[in-house]
Amino acid sequence: MAEQKDRTKTGLLAGGGAALGAALAIMLARKTEAAPPTDEAVIKLLESIAESGVSIDTDTTDIIEVLNRIAVALGVTVLENPSDITSFRILVSAVNTPVHLPDREIPHGMELVVKALPTNRGLIYVANSRPEAMNINSCYQLLANEAIEYTIKNCNTVWLNATRAGEGVCCTVEQKGAG
Repeated sequence: MAEQKDRTKTGLLAGGGAALGAALAIMLARKTEAAPPTDEAVIKLLESIAESGVSIDTDTTDIIEVLNRIAVALGVTVLENPSDITSFRILVSAVNTPVHLPDREIPHGMELVVKALPTNRGLIYVANSRPEAMNINSCYQLLANEAIEYTIKNCNTVWLNATRAGEGVCCTVEQKGAG
């Protein structure tokens, strides 16, 4: 049992040391691009973490804090996951009358999911413009309940058309929250 705890501590120390080494390597590599952090408290904390191995949990938390402070000092932004989702349904009211999705921003790294309604009996055409949505040779075709994902900046760049009136899609995308 004690041997297992020692192995776990050793593994965590090695991981912490690797994270510390990576942080210092990033700092040195970026030296020509941006000035390294001058906050002496950050540097002292890095030194103390490197020298001690007493409390793995505390050290790990401290390392994460230091890495975040170094990232901020170097001007690196840390992207966070969005806190909300949005979903909406779009129907094509008439055959060969394309409609486009609403104006909704898609956060960086997130994907818009466009899924044909399971009740559709025809095809849904997905395209980048109104003319492309009317041309079966330049659009993506979705069968009922089929989906496609796009990593784009805004939903309104997507146009839809349908082979049967009244059919459509349901869309969802993660969104930044209000607070």
